[in-house]
Amino acid sequence: MLLIPKSAGRLVRRPLCCLVVSFFLLQCPGQDREDPDGISRQAAKNALTLLGSRESSIAQKRSALQSLVAQRQRDLGPELGVLFNKLPLRADVVRAYGVLGITDGASFILDRYADQPNEIKRTMIETLATRKEYARELTAAIGRGDVPREDIPSYIARSLRDVLGETFVDAYGQI
Repeated sequence: MLLIPKSAGRLVRRPLCCLVVSFFLLQCPGQDREDPDGISRQAAKNALTLLGSRESSIAQKRSALQSLVAQRQRDLGPELGVLFNKLPLRADVVRAYGVLGITDGASFILDRYADQPNEIKRTMIETLATRKEYARELTAAIGRGDVPREDIPSYIARSLRDVLGETFVDAYGQI
């Protein structure tokens, strides 16, 4: 513990590590204050490298994907398309589109909807219902017949009706 002067002649006790961090921040004024040593940026680069590596396991890729999604890495879009082709990661990829709100995410999901197993279809429907712009595209797909009415669980249908109103009811029918 060190005694560090504070305003008005008062002394405050601070651990030595606080002093070292403060000194570092003062010595590196150009550094990002929220990420002073670039750890988050470096972690994101490492995670992206893991996602693209053929040697990394599915568990490592899943962990890297979850990390990048938690950091809201919007430049992840192109990697998601590649990862979607790996069946064990498919549900994680679909959820990532929902969390990140990637502009063409709904069309990406809907273009691949018909060929998916039921478990993935359910994840796709749940994801498309999480964002209003995705929900609009889902509603249009229901109206066109691309997504069968029977694939929409009743709890999601009620939610979409509450969010989109008559637009959803016109495409889906009465709940």
